[in-house]
Amino acid sequence: MYIKNPYYSLGYRFFYLCMCGYGIFLHFSPDDPANTTHMFSYFTVQCNIFCFIVFFILFLSSLLSIQYPNEDVKMYFTHLNGMALLSIIITFLTYHFVLNGSGFSMTEDTSTVILRTVTRESSILIPPPSERDIYVHYLIPALTLTDWLLFEPKGKFKKYDPLLWLIPTLTYFLMTIIRCEVFSNEYPYSFLNLNRLGIFNVAAIILAFVVISLFLGYLIVGFDLILAHRKKRT
Repeated sequence: MYIKNPYYSLGYRFFYLCMCGYGIFLHFSPDDPANTTHMFSYFTVQCNIFCFIVFFILFLSSLLSIQYPNEDVKMYFTHLNGMALLSIIITFLTYHFVLNGSGFSMTEDTSTVILRTVTRESSILIPPPSERDIYVHYLIPALTLTDWLLFEPKGKFKKYDPLLWLIPTLTYFLMTIIRCEVFSNEYPYSFLNLNRLGIFNVAAIILAFVVISLFLGYLIVGFDLILAHRKKRT
């Protein structure tokens, strides 16, 4: 079941774009281009930008449904929508269960602290989430999931979709390692740092991300099928 009224989806997606856009804006530093570049090297910010683009397309879909109610103008970008959903869920889970408990901060270098925490060599005082974190790590994941539950038709996902949904995460890992190793840039996340962890440890972490992402992806597909069958029965 889902809400078919395009006015509701249009209003919700406009609100989504405002919140997502504001969260991205918080990471801009007009007077410090270097800091802005560093902020936009994080998967979190890039994922929020991707979600903004996807939801702008969905917003246009709702708008066209209102302007042309008697024509088939629905635009379902199922693969992109599922890709955005899984990516933002991974963003939330990684921050909340891994990074937030290690003193991670996007505004300063905390990689050494994180590594010490993971290896239990020291304890740290964990600061509360900042306004930036609340928007990009909590609010947007919740709004993205809510939109899928309320406004997207169910039963559209395919069995191979979770494999396609891995593209953003794997592309980010590959490009980050190349960028940092070849051009000597600072690693945004300590768990990707080849110099400190070694290639085998980083490969094991990436493999764990892939396995967990596939599990979550097929969990979404399974739940999608359950909701689709419930709709048919009703």
